[in-house]
Amino acid sequence: MTALRHTVLISTLAVMLSVGATTDRASGSTARASDQRNGRIAYQAYPNGFPEIYTISRNGDGRKRLTHNQTFDSAPAWSPDGKRIAFMFYDGNDMELYVIDADGSDVQAITDDNISQYHPTWSPSGLRLAFVGGPAGEDFDLFTMRLDGGGLRQLTDNNRTELHPDWSPIGNRIAFDVVGVLDPDIFTIKADGSGLQKVTHNRTLDQDPSFSPSGRQITYTACNQKDECQVFTKPISGGKRRQLTYNRAAHYGPTWSPNGQRIAYQQDGERGSDLFSKRIDGNDRRRITHSPAFTEENPDWAVRPTVG
Repeated sequence: MTALRHTVLISTLAVMLSVGATTDRASGSTARASDQRNGRIAYQAYPNGFPEIYTISRNGDGRKRLTHNQTFDSAPAWSPDGKRIAFMFYDGNDMELYVIDADGSDVQAITDDNISQYHPTWSPSGLRLAFVGGPAGEDFDLFTMRLDGGGLRQLTDNNRTELHPDWSPIGNRIAFDVVGVLDPDIFTIKADGSGLQKVTHNRTLDQDPSFSPSGRQITYTACNQKDECQVFTKPISGGKRRQLTYNRAAHYGPTWSPNGQRIAYQQDGERGSDLFSKRIDGNDRRRITHSPAFTEENPDWAVRPTVG
């Protein structure tokens, strides 16, 4: 979801509230073996006008609806073990964070207060969530919290709004994008709130960062002034960005596959949006969902859970 589209969502709620490139590559038998790491993809869809949480296989089979709340259930984020999903839930007053098992059972509230929280992402240990939040009508800052709702830690405190955090798989940094500035860019910050670094330096609206499994690259969406949005990858340490999508449709919310070989994303159509994936070299485009009049967005790709 672009910052503009996210702002529309927030406005609606307000009314209701009043690598080095080779690091992540494999080939031949190694690629086929590593493909087994790729589990299901969680996303949000709108069956009755409100977003609900679904999962689907990477090949587009076995779609499963997890939530049935007829309210705002959105921004799903898989736990590191691929067994649970954190998401945003509108409780009638504000947005709260919840966790649900991958089969749709054992729904648990993580937050229950008068401050809205958005866009959860898990620490590699699975013990904490990072998210953005703040009182209605104010800027959103970046926080982390334990799964029991304790240990709240604020990482940013400024006059800008941070959105779409993603916690590095190696645990040392959190990526996010910033709105409220002329050219929104992507930043990273250490989990203790120190070491703020700017990752992108473009004259585009850069958003929706997602770390590669190695933590050395990100994929993200870049939108120009015509609201033409494409998916890119870029090394965290610097270097040139690489464009993944090129057609005239708008593309949002990229997410890296657990084996590092593919990126899933949302592509808008005339009446809705569907999910697709590509190899990280931009080839082998595959369609995951087939609902031309049904919006599906905010994908997140899980590691295949271990049994036992």
